[in-house]
Amino acid sequence: MNISREPNCWQCRYFQITHHRAFPYACTVIGFKSKHLPCYEVRMADGASCKRFMRKSGKLPEPASNLA
Repeated sequence: MNISREPNCWQCRYFQITHHRAFPYACTVIGFKSKHLPCYEVRMADGASCKRFMRKSGKLPEPASNLA
């Protein structure tokens, strides 16, 4: 298994951080929360990489200009 070629949840638009200590990560497209990154959970359950991965758009939000 080549980890560098696997989908990375941190780069996926469906990945979320939750407020649940026991299940801090979530996948909104598949609809579950997990203790581990969802891409690892999918790999363990299915034996294949995540098929729902969709890269986030490359543009980051502008920082607030009134922080001073």
